Amino acid sequence: MLNRLIIYDAPQKQFVRDVLLNKFADILQENFSKSYGRKAGEPEFNSWVDTGKVIKNLIELGCLENVYISFEYQIPYTQKRIDCLLFGKNKHGKGIVIHIEMKQWTKVEALDCEGNFVETYTGGDIRRVAHPSQQVKDIIIIY
Repeated sequence: MLNRLIIYDAPQKQFVRDVLLNKFADILQENFSKSYGRKAGEPEFNSWVDTGKVIKNLIELGCLENVYISFEYQIPYTQKRIDCLLFGKNKHGKGIVIHIEMKQWTKVEALDCEGNFVETYTGGDIRRVAHPSQQVKDIIIIY
């Protein structure tokens, strides 16, 4: 059996309602606690508050309809999580999944080197880290 974990998933209307009623981050916190046996830290909780609003706005600005939204998808057999997944269909009726990896970085610079790296302040210093797109590269979602 596959060990998959999703902290939040809901149809578009429910997600928008949860964000507008300021329930979204609280629901993630409750589900996180049930799944991991501990509360998420304050920085992660605060990022959920911001992320919910940003994703809601992107969905509305993109005029997306009938989207299903999942947050904090744990990639099977790893400790890695994808911040957000949007499930829907394109104009031809073909199913699509959009992976979204959010960062709270205040400044980031692209690096002109082999691979896909950026330089940003994280972990108390300026560091070379993989671009967020690398976190979801080559991942197959089994839902």
